[in-house]
Amino acid sequence: MADTKIKPTLGVHNLWTPFLLGGKEMNYKLFKSVNLKELGQLRRYISIIYNSADFYDKHFVNKTIIYTTKNNKIELTARRDNFMHLCGISYIEGPRKFFNDALDRKVQLKKFLLKKMALLFRNYKF
Repeated sequence: MADTKIKPTLGVHNLWTPFLLGGKEMNYKLFKSVNLKELGQLRRYISIIYNSADFYDKHFVNKTIIYTTKNNKIELTARRDNFMHLCGISYIEGPRKFFNDALDRKVQLKKFLLKKMALLFRNYKF
């Protein structure tokens, strides 16, 4: 897959601005920037993201994971670009930059995009 390119116009929340995320055109209207309350929630968990990035990089990146069932076998190769999706996060600068920023302990929380209809952390148990 080609490098992920995301070019939304920051601060334009109600306009339909298409951008690419994972090679697919997304509707920016479905996403919003992080508000102050959500920013506070993200700050509490950023160390978990950083530690998870280290763990993922050490134990999974460029390694093949094999899932087997009684009738099937599926092989997946973990890539750096997969980490953002596994965290359930969208980052304005894309998955590769998110992973690199997490490894460097330089994630910019204001660059997270949240689905407008989802409540932050609603489905997560920490």
